[in-house]
Amino acid sequence: MTKEARFDFHPIQLDSMDVISMSFERMGIEDIDRDDLDNFNFTHGYNEYNEEHKLFGVKVKAEVFSPQESDDCYKIIVELAGLFTVDESKFNIEHIYSFAAQNAPLILYPYLREQVYGMSARAGVEMPILPLFVVPTPQQYKK
Repeated sequence: MTKEARFDFHPIQLDSMDVISMSFERMGIEDIDRDDLDNFNFTHGYNEYNEEHKLFGVKVKAEVFSPQESDDCYKIIVELAGLFTVDESKFNIEHIYSFAAQNAPLILYPYLREQVYGMSARAGVEMPILPLFVVPTPQQYKK
């Protein structure tokens, strides 16, 4: 048996997460131009840091299209929002926007992947596996 590792809590925590919108659209092959279409698009954004309440919000959005070789054409769009709280005594606040832009979207990403996967399963179409991203090194954020 291996020894258990102890993990410390990060000074920024996901406080809440909400589904903003979800949509599934079945499309005819003639409705899309496969040459101009990526199978996956990921976008994200964040709001201003609220110093009084020590929090910020992040939105993530995935647009997933059926694989090019598929005869069953579809489009799935999922948008989520997360609210993050910050322990300013353990996190250098000058790095908050860098964290909000680079790390926070990747914290929400597993939830986004699950929603896309679940929606495709319920629709009865080929279930996409969303790509992984390189996680930014957190060393720059330490206080």
